[in-house]
Amino acid sequence: MTLKVTTDLIDKTVVLTLQGSLNEYATELHEVDVHPDYDLSLDLRYLSAINSVGIRSFQKWISKVQCPRIILLRCPRSFVHQLNMVHGFVPARTEIKSFYVAYYSEATGSELEKLFVRGVDYDVENGKIQIKDSEVRDAYGNLMELEDIKGHYFKFLELYK
Repeated sequence: MTLKVTTDLIDKTVVLTLQGSLNEYATELHEVDVHPDYDLSLDLRYLSAINSVGIRSFQKWISKVQCPRIILLRCPRSFVHQLNMVHGFVPARTEIKSFYVAYYSEATGSELEKLFVRGVDYDVENGKIQIKDSEVRDAYGNLMELEDIKGHYFKFLELYK
């Protein structure tokens, strides 16, 4: 599936929803211009895959966007992994408002992705990221465990406060 970009304008914020794969065929972003006085909000909940060519293409596009603020919403795990691995993947003025975290139940083998929202599940206090401990349970009430290593997975939050 190629990338589909839906554009909206809400109160001087350009809202882009990305759906599909960010890969070598994803040229749609390069056709999007953001007015330099407007903020940019990217809703990534429908982003299904990213490959190395897509990473470079996205990084090239977003580095040219001249806007006061970039807001990321509903970042999937694949995008979070790129935020952690690729230095400068998004500009420093980027704010992460929400992202998905994977949990696993040893008892049932079930997996669940929980949306972490800034101000609810994590926040910045005195310049440091605070992850609020929450119990995540499977459909049978069994306590689920974080599927990734906490110290590594949440590392990107230190860069994009």
